[in-house]
Amino acid sequence: MEEIGALLDIQGDNPYRAHAYHNAAKILSGLENLESLAAEGHLSQIKGIGETLSLKVAEYLETGEISFHEELKQRVPTK
Repeated sequence: MEEIGALLDIQGDNPYRAHAYHNAAKILSGLENLESLAAEGHLSQIKGIGETLSLKVAEYLETGEISFHEELKQRVPTK
């Protein structure tokens, strides 16, 4: 989530959107039971984690990546 926020910052996306990802990274890093919260569908009930972010977390837990993150990486040149 932190890298998604950084990529959004680099691309000049809506600063509130980027902030939401930075904030979500902090919130998620402090959760001990992330997998069970996601499995039970309770992530979106946590302040700062909405439906969109909870779906991205679930995608990551299931596949090991987030397609939105992969798309953002393709848009930013590495050098």
